[in-house]
Amino acid sequence: MGILVLGAGLQAEAMRRAFATTSLSIGLQFLVKPLVGVGLALSMGLDIHWVLVVLVVFSVPTAPSSYILAKQLGGDAPAMAAIVASQTLLALFTIPVTLLLAASMGVIRLGS
Repeated sequence: MGILVLGAGLQAEAMRRAFATTSLSIGLQFLVKPLVGVGLALSMGLDIHWVLVVLVVFSVPTAPSSYILAKQLGGDAPAMAAIVASQTLLALFTIPVTLLLAASMGVIRLGS
């Protein structure tokens, strides 16, 4: 339901206006957070399966409910709609790439 509400609030002008903020949030969400999460998981000596769980949890896009919260609390809801929509679309590509890169570096093991 949150995605439907978000889609109704999406505006092209807001996407252009919030480009810098959206780009920063994408970088943090899909680059910094997964690296920090895996680094913490490895430094704590977690099993490789738990490192995979941490990587997936830290690689997902921001929740659509953040748009609803921004709207209800008087925040910049159109900018938040642009951020959530951009991150959700990019996650279709970034999550598989992140998993494949981590597997190729031996950080995680995919499959059985």
